[in-house]
Amino acid sequence: MKKSLSKKMTKLALALTLTAGAFGALTPHHVFAAETTDIKVTIESYKYTQDELDGLDYLNAVRTKVGLSKVKLDPYLIKAAQNHAKYLFTNTVSLFELHDEVPGNSGFTGVTPADRANFVGASGYDHVGEAIFMGNGTIITGVRSLIEVPYHRMTLISPNLTSIGLAKEGGSVVGSLGNEKGNSSVTVYPYDGQKNVPVAFPGGEVPNPLEQFGVERSGFIISYQQKDLGSNPSFSLKDSKGNDVPVFSESNQMYSPDALLLIPKENLKYSETYTATVNNKSWSFTTINDRVNNDLASVLSDEPIGKYSEDNIGLRFNRSYVDLMGHRMKMVNGTLFMPITGVFSGLFKAIGADVQLGNIGPYAYTETTSIATNFDLAKAWVRTDDPYREREVELSAPPFKDEDGLVYFPVRLFFETLGATVTYDDKSFVMSINFSKTKDSEPTKPEVNQFPTSPVKLDIPSNYLKITDQMKDLKGHWAAKEIAWAISKNITQGYPDNTFRPDQPVTEAEFLAFLFRALKSDTTGLDLQQHLHWADGLYNIGARYQLPIPGYYDLKARETKLTRTRVAEIITAVDGFVYQGDDAIQYLLSKGYSVGKTAPTVEGYHGNDKLTRAETVKFLLTIMTTGLTELK
Repeated sequence: MKKSLSKKMTKLALALTLTAGAFGALTPHHVFAAETTDIKVTIESYKYTQDELDGLDYLNAVRTKVGLSKVKLDPYLIKAAQNHAKYLFTNTVSLFELHDEVPGNSGFTGVTPADRANFVGASGYDHVGEAIFMGNGTIITGVRSLIEVPYHRMTLISPNLTSIGLAKEGGSVVGSLGNEKGNSSVTVYPYDGQKNVPVAFPGGEVPNPLEQFGVERSGFIISYQQKDLGSNPSFSLKDSKGNDVPVFSESNQMYSPDALLLIPKENLKYSETYTATVNNKSWSFTTINDRVNNDLASVLSDEPIGKYSEDNIGLRFNRSYVDLMGHRMKMVNGTLFMPITGVFSGLFKAIGADVQLGNIGPYAYTETTSIATNFDLAKAWVRTDDPYREREVELSAPPFKDEDGLVYFPVRLFFETLGATVTYDDKSFVMSINFSKTKDSEPTKPEVNQFPTSPVKLDIPSNYLKITDQMKDLKGHWAAKEIAWAISKNITQGYPDNTFRPDQPVTEAEFLAFLFRALKSDTTGLDLQQHLHWADGLYNIGARYQLPIPGYYDLKARETKLTRTRVAEIITAVDGFVYQGDDAIQYLLSKGYSVGKTAPTVEGYHGNDKLTRAETVKFLLTIMTTGLTELK
């Protein structure tokens, strides 16, 4: 079964990486008359689609983590991209001529990307580039796939990229790239602290960076971009034990002359942290945790895949968001259904299971469990390894076919029966499927309390009144002793005006500061310096432990006031589990990490209330005295 999965997913990866890129100066060119009429745009009339906005948001999330400024959408570049995407859809074009248009062909608007940008009225750029993805999926699928291949990645995370136009037509996604000279930022990918990095590069990019070395596959390719890099930069790649990893190197490519590629000669190891060094800059990243997930690497992401809603429900699988490749889950009578094809079938195989379509409905099976459904009945039948023990399960709706003929089956039934924890957050519109263990693999994140450390004791300093008296607003406060304890342990401090502001809501960034000072954490190899925000170092720690904090990619989110529900979700992640909403609250109550605000119930927890600074101290003290004292 695993062998067939590997073949299937490898074919998918090849389809996703048939890409091409080109740059051209934005200067006047002769443009032949086009056959269509709706090929120009005026900026006043243009409205962005959600697909375009989602693609931009995903790209900017990556650029933010890389340390670059965000790019913006340009309606003129969007129109240039739309025109070329339609041209590719209408005409037969070879993979090596994707960036060229032939005068006289249907939809022709210019020979080069710069010609096509000029034609629709784009101006003000030193260079216009183009990146093209050929394959199924949304604009986000195209952006993600282009970032995974080195030549095209460097065009999207270029310091000089300021504006972009994104368009999809048929089986292609086109990006028109507006560049301005002068940015000297150093950019690397995988970025510092990145998790779930694929172990291999399967080839397939056009042009192919491996061809010059006479190999068909390599380890995942690392890119480094720096203005005036020089012709002979020093470099190394080492594993966590300090061993050198043999690499091919390539610099002075036509796509980015101030760039260096490190191409590992062999696949990287799983669950390994690597440190790359170019000249005097070093950074680290960690690979994915098992072979099965590597086969799915082309559809897994650390970032949300677009904007989720009731009509576009997101999916997380073992902590990674899943690119559904243009398919969508559907809610029917309170039951969430997913299609049986493509990515979804791959998720089953990733846990050592198979899902197929029978004459009367879909069914799934492993070596020990089988599940059968019927199109006409809202029921399912589950058998374990004992064939005579079968149980019947009631469904709110039976499996069904949609208008396109896709067969949908109930998510929760199939995955929970096979051993997953399945939760749905109706606020973020995300369904989470988490297997603490996948077949032949270790947990995706160690459970902190698997080997509990000794609980801390509330050791109130004898001079706590002296400590609290230094704060103007702590005298007589209900949490004065606890706050004195936290100050004495350097978990928190007051403000320069000698106030603590105990009843002020805590922000996401502030909560992380409290949390990481209270719980021991490994910061080896992490950049803890301030770059864009005072809490940059804290978010690098959070990324290492895969905590669910939106501030990774959204600086505004760092200053949002945390609700008690969000705090519950973060703490359950610290403890090694993925729960959301009421499920996260229930987990805290069951572990004794909280007794609620007014009662030890979900309602008594008051998840919508904001958590104050004083309550944060009390909260951390409670979980530490219960036994959660260290991040692992």
